[in-house]
Amino acid sequence: MKIIYICGLVHSGSTILDMALGAHSGIVGLGEISRILKADQRNFSNREFTKIHCSCGKDMLECLFWSEIRNKAFLWESQPASLRYEELLTIFSSIFGENKILVDSSKEISPYLLDLHKNHKLKIIFLAKDFRSWSYSIHMKKKKNIFTLPLRWRRENKKLLSFLEKNGLDYYPLGYEEFALYPKTILSLLCRYIGVQFEENMLRPAGSTSHIIRGNRARSDPDKIQAIRYDSRWMTSNKASLLPFLYLPLNSFNKKIVFSNYLKSRKENNRHEGLL
Repeated sequence: MKIIYICGLVHSGSTILDMALGAHSGIVGLGEISRILKADQRNFSNREFTKIHCSCGKDMLECLFWSEIRNKAFLWESQPASLRYEELLTIFSSIFGENKILVDSSKEISPYLLDLHKNHKLKIIFLAKDFRSWSYSIHMKKKKNIFTLPLRWRRENKKLLSFLEKNGLDYYPLGYEEFALYPKTILSLLCRYIGVQFEENMLRPAGSTSHIIRGNRARSDPDKIQAIRYDSRWMTSNKASLLPFLYLPLNSFNKKIVFSNYLKSRKENNRHEGLL
């Protein structure tokens, strides 16, 4: 089975990317699967857990996919994450068909990744947000010191990249800013990487067929997912504006992983112009 795994830091835009991909007729997103696989029978029996709202518009108990997962949860108690995932894939194929592509936006280095790489057609999207925007987001939502967050951003992104490269995993570097500001161009490039044709519906995440129960709450807000928009509030922050000067060494790494597609495109355009 072909699986797309979105890898990156928290608050990097993985949910909206998951839903945009899920708006493709051949793709279904399931959100942060790793968080569901960690759940045990007690979680699945808990009313608060099963009343989680799915992006399909229904609660877990009513959702076509997650209700089936809940029914199988009792088998998971003694199984490692990789076997739980295989059970999930079996249910996925039985409901959506064997040719559907699954999107997992867990982001973290999950214990089952290497097994998926070995047993399935795994393609990874390494998603990174501009360190100024990411730091501002974490600062506002979790009240963390914005002036220490860039170091965390660098450390955790380096760790993810090191894991992907060390294990020879096939990944596509994607900047959230590129995706949010130039969605059609970037989604077309992603479709080429995945091996499918771009579809205009992908520009309207509200029409996604994804079943996301773990991820950004915007998944259930039709207004916020009607179109792909860039949240530029960080640009008005005096603190965020100081970060590029305080962390000069981060600027080149930021440019490399967040604007890689733009830089590549500009380089190719310059090369072609030089040939004319």
